[in-house]
Amino acid sequence: MEWILTGTEQPPDWFIELVKKYAPAAGGNFAAQLFWQRGIQDQEKLAAFINYQSYQPASSFEFGQEINLAVQRLITAGKTGEKVAIWGDFDADGITSTAVLWDGLGEFFQQHRQLSYYIPNRLTESHGLNKPGIDILAGQGCKLIVTCDTGSTNISEIIYAQSLGIDVIVTDHHTLPLERPPVVAIINPRYLAKEHPLYHLSGVAVAYKLVEALYLSLPDIPTHPLTDLLDLVAVGLIADLVQLSGDCRYLAQLGIQQLHTDFKKLPTARRRPGVGKLLELCQRSGDRPTDISFGLGPRINAVSRIHGDASFCVELLTSRDMQRCQQLAEETELANSRRKSLQKDVQAQVTKKLNQLDLSTTSVIVLEDPQWAVGVLGLVAGQIAQETGRPTILLSTEIKENGTGSSPSLARGSARSINSVDLYQLVQEQAHLLHRFGGHPFAAGLSLLVENIPLFTAAINQKLRQSLGGINLTPTVQADLVVTVADLGKDLFLELKLLEPCGMGNPIPKLLIKNCWFENSWHRNGQDLKGKKIQYIKTDFDIRDDSTNNPFPGIWWGHYKEELPIGRCDCIAEIDFNSFKKRYEIRLVAVRSNSESELKTQNSAIILDWRNQEDLAEIKSEKSLLIMKNCPTNWEDLRLWLKKSLSDKKQLVIAWKNPQNCTISDIWLTLVGIAKYLSRTNQLVTRGQLLEKLGISDQSLYLGFQALRYLGFIIQRQDNHLQIIWDSTYYQKPADHVISQFLAAVREEQFQRDYFFHVPLSMIVAMIS
Repeated sequence: MEWILTGTEQPPDWFIELVKKYAPAAGGNFAAQLFWQRGIQDQEKLAAFINYQSYQPASSFEFGQEINLAVQRLITAGKTGEKVAIWGDFDADGITSTAVLWDGLGEFFQQHRQLSYYIPNRLTESHGLNKPGIDILAGQGCKLIVTCDTGSTNISEIIYAQSLGIDVIVTDHHTLPLERPPVVAIINPRYLAKEHPLYHLSGVAVAYKLVEALYLSLPDIPTHPLTDLLDLVAVGLIADLVQLSGDCRYLAQLGIQQLHTDFKKLPTARRRPGVGKLLELCQRSGDRPTDISFGLGPRINAVSRIHGDASFCVELLTSRDMQRCQQLAEETELANSRRKSLQKDVQAQVTKKLNQLDLSTTSVIVLEDPQWAVGVLGLVAGQIAQETGRPTILLSTEIKENGTGSSPSLARGSARSINSVDLYQLVQEQAHLLHRFGGHPFAAGLSLLVENIPLFTAAINQKLRQSLGGINLTPTVQADLVVTVADLGKDLFLELKLLEPCGMGNPIPKLLIKNCWFENSWHRNGQDLKGKKIQYIKTDFDIRDDSTNNPFPGIWWGHYKEELPIGRCDCIAEIDFNSFKKRYEIRLVAVRSNSESELKTQNSAIILDWRNQEDLAEIKSEKSLLIMKNCPTNWEDLRLWLKKSLSDKKQLVIAWKNPQNCTISDIWLTLVGIAKYLSRTNQLVTRGQLLEKLGISDQSLYLGFQALRYLGFIIQRQDNHLQIIWDSTYYQKPADHVISQFLAAVREEQFQRDYFFHVPLSMIVAMIS
């Protein structure tokens, strides 16, 4: 994976002083650098970005004639007593869109009697309008459907609704059809110029703008203020990962403020008790965008991923019944716990299939399996895309069209993109092979006949290879700032908080910490509300470097402690405040071991001992060394290094720290733990990674492999990597003698290290000369 530092340009001093005014307790330098890198380089832009009161939002009527047509049709429906149905979607943006229209239109239409809502089942219906659902609404006497977060491309379904005497108003933000659909009105920001402040609105924000226009047209009817809807708007905006600029940022800022204000009230006084209870369950307070992106959003999404039907989420967000809201919030929390376990299982299966692919000849990853749960495929596809740097499409092939055994087998799934590849355009060009398709450039859902999968896979890979023109896709992780452990804490957090809310176009600042190491690491599985173990891991740790004697706490979601490198490394992380533990901490994003340094020299070959302070001063002044960083484990290793230094005419530096040996039993337990982890996750490992992690020689590792084989582990070579698999049929008893051989070898290595450290340098030179 390639690490990229996004920018090193320093802002001028006057700009740093300007930023300091907004964060007087902090230095301002880091935030100023980020603002400058992201194009916010004058006082007017900075004020509008930080302070929503300085921003002038766009009018809802900038959608032009379409929103006028929608308002007039709704006014007519209200006057004539027609039944109106909200057609929503099952993800967080669609659920909050439905809730906004339910509360907003509910000011003008009697809920349940004149106003209803319909949300498709994720597992059986997928996104968008569908004819069976339209039939249900027609049977209820519905005369007008208002979509939210969906509908732009459902041309045949819209025509079908019209044939049943039902008009359709579309509010959506997804990709537009080539021609305007035959609807009463379509309110979609993609009709606006890309520079328009409304262009990036998500589904919930478009729905809000429709309600806003109705409020402005009929100001005397509503009994609740329009601003009551802003907390729901913020949840949908941030959960949907849209670009938070223009009105998106403005609405998110207002909504987060309202979300936190309502949460601070007594539970009996909260306007949205369901939202408050859900925040309590995820141990957040609603004052941060991450409370949505890592808290509310995943939980709302989890309901449809697990149950399919997410209709009760609208009730959770809008009901004032505390007892009912508590019940629904707990159901939602349990669904999220099950989602975590299911996601972990599917990811392990996907990783196993991925290891069988030749990524050097694969531009788009397309994988299928009849056992994969459709509800979590989008999440896993996103993870695989990040790890591989390639667009990823995951399909479940267990679906039968219309649910009957005689119908054609359909594959349904999700696609996620990376590296600026427009996945929507790429997939759309294969529309002739698809059953249904819709989404964004970076995320989409699709279905197709199982028999079309090979042809689809070949065609989409060929198309992307042609468009790339020989460019290789590489997984990347970006860092924005270089900091030290001493920089971490409250001041840096408050300084970077000026950039919130973060999202696409304004990502959460990524911090590069160089030459650091980890201590006190431990991992554990979570538990759900019923105390049941969740197959989802979180590792806690302390991070250190040479800038301070004080460690700083951190977490790494979805990873085991064995995945943290031993010794010095570089890492990329985000800083956060844990409101439950009342502490500042980092959230680890990526980590890599330090590479060995080699500096050229023209001096004659001699051995310098880095344990000696006089030699250390000489080393620092020379800049001319061949450095042997790891302590030699036997005499032959040291002879080979000396021979190399003489041949290359370079100084040889034996540079290692006072050995802090783990107990030999701990090393054995670590090796077994790594083997279990690799066999469970189907991940590969290099021999070098194992040697570095365990701190042993290649000869000892060989004996360790022999011992593992007696315990039922199979070690196989795949190119330059090793795969470790556990098979109970290979288990042999007893294994004590081979384990003892491994432990004896490690004990001997540790003795030699200790000896090397304590004997005089002259004796070492004599021994190897």
